[in-house]
Amino acid sequence: MHYTSYANRNGIRDVIIRKKAAVFQDFHKNELMVLIKADKASNYKNVVDIMDEMLINKVDRYAVVDITDKEAGYFK
Repeated sequence: MHYTSYANRNGIRDVIIRKKAAVFQDFHKNELMVLIKADKASNYKNVVDIMDEMLINKVDRYAVVDITDKEAGYFK
């Protein structure tokens, strides 16, 4: 598990950039798929911020999906 923030340095943008590069290196395609899972502590701004990051980083394939109870338990 990896915690991050929306900071300009060492934040979610850096994670997305690294993951996009890894997918491109392995498959020679820009086809990163991101699943966005907001927990109960998330607010509307959090979801908008992460969707903005998808746009800024040109991630065309993403989906907002429900977080499972097991996944939510990782953050307690």
